[in-house]
Amino acid sequence: MAPRAFAFASLLSGSDLIVTGKVQDVITEPTVYHISFLVEDYIKGTSNDRLIKIDVPLANGLRLEDEPYLEKDGRSLLLFLKPGLSQGVRTITNHAAGVLPVGMKDDVTRLVQAYQSNPNFFAKENSAAAQNLFFAFTQQASKQMLLNDLESILSPQDEPFLSALLDSGTEAFQVFGALQAGRLKIASLREKVETLLKSSMSFNVKFHCVVGLGDLGNANSLPLVLEYVQDSNADLRNVAFEAAGKIGGNEIVQPLRERYPQENSDRRLTIIEAIYRLSDRAMAKNTLSYFRSIESKPLLQSILDNRLSTF
Repeated sequence: MAPRAFAFASLLSGSDLIVTGKVQDVITEPTVYHISFLVEDYIKGTSNDRLIKIDVPLANGLRLEDEPYLEKDGRSLLLFLKPGLSQGVRTITNHAAGVLPVGMKDDVTRLVQAYQSNPNFFAKENSAAAQNLFFAFTQQASKQMLLNDLESILSPQDEPFLSALLDSGTEAFQVFGALQAGRLKIASLREKVETLLKSSMSFNVKFHCVVGLGDLGNANSLPLVLEYVQDSNADLRNVAFEAAGKIGGNEIVQPLRERYPQENSDRRLTIIEAIYRLSDRAMAKNTLSYFRSIESKPLLQSILDNRLSTF
């Protein structure tokens, strides 16, 4: 499912009813589950009937693994709902994205109130208000979902918010901060991303810090990025190859040349593209010619021939 389906903006705009409650009954048919849902509280919208009918379409009678709400197990849930195909019946907004833990109720209530008072709440000009709500949320899951909305409205002027995320100590928020610092080319965050890369024990954080530094493209980050082209983790090496290529400079040639014979085809291709990006075209041509002389795989031979033909 597309990430935007999990964004609050999409869920709120597509829902006429947001409720908490419990599944009372489930009737299975080949193409649909009919759910009877007992409402405990209305967060958005209202109905005269506390027991509402929800239809969940199925593909060839198959339910998805991420649809745990299709059970009568006594759990309370928070549902985003929209009109279904039948009169008086609703369906879940954006499929599994519209099912949240009931613990997010207070945060969602705050968000609904802000959204109803300002339908343009998720516009770029309201980025500061969305950030304030982020810090007011009490549940990490709520904050993580709100980041899906913030990603599309942040600008370089939001450097303080991203700086706070990098300092947060929460892995998911640090990853977001590092990626957005790179995407938005916020040079003032480069040293903070570097510090996080060197200090974090999390592979996920390290991986995305390298990505962020590559997107920032500052030559001062190159020595640190090149440390990871020798990392024991192949995925981290690969993203370091790519980041080195984005930053550029002849300093990348020797370490990538040494790694080339030791890598598999996918990572060799990343090295090829990194070298091909060099502004020193003579150096790029000579290095790619060396790769061609030792390459035995037909597909990579063809790719190298294609790249060399452009010089």
